[in-house]
Amino acid sequence: MDGLYARDDPKADRSSELNTTTTIVLVLGLNYGMIAHGLGKHAANVSLEDQAIFFKILLAFECIYVTAVMMVKLALIQMYLRIFPSRRFKLVSAIIAATVVAWWIAICAVCIFQCRPIRRAWMPWLTEGTCIDLKASFIGNAIPNIATDIAILCLPVRQILKLQVNVAQKLSLLVIFLLGGLDPCYSMHLVCRRSSLWNHRPLSPDPETTHAKGVFKIRKCVTFQAMEVFPITT
Repeated sequence: MDGLYARDDPKADRSSELNTTTTIVLVLGLNYGMIAHGLGKHAANVSLEDQAIFFKILLAFECIYVTAVMMVKLALIQMYLRIFPSRRFKLVSAIIAATVVAWWIAICAVCIFQCRPIRRAWMPWLTEGTCIDLKASFIGNAIPNIATDIAILCLPVRQILKLQVNVAQKLSLLVIFLLGGLDPCYSMHLVCRRSSLWNHRPLSPDPETTHAKGVFKIRKCVTFQAMEVFPITT
């Protein structure tokens, strides 16, 4: 036990907690910003000026959201490395961490350059230019996100099973570590929520069409994105 506590680094812990909490607060703040500019309303009832601001905030929200998710995952890996310092565990952790960072870079790039010209992302009523396939983008985001969640969740299992303790203690430790399984559940639920948007064009002027419900529908996705990162840090 002395060796375990000797590896603790309070400064690194505080820095990681501060950075992660800051990004999560930004996610929640941007959520409120979108509410102020039409989140939860039908697009036909939102002015074009507010719609443009809303989609600019949504673009920033997506980038900050994936940053928050990345930092939470890296913080968990950092914690595991202090508890389980074996060479094999470090190698597997490094591979997962590199995958998480690569996913973050890719998703941020996709969010920023999703349309050509870029301004079409917050002015979708423009007729010039094109945007990426949202369905493919959502799936491409979700698969590595959920896969790394599960990989991080399974990281300590082998180490716990090797502990020289009785079965009851092993099971209790496994339950504690596997509580993080809530995060992949949120991610999968978010994919289901997003699927309702795949056939929507948010800014139709006709309030009677399903396309006009796009901004209204986005509210559920944004809520579950905030829920995905918030409980893990509490």
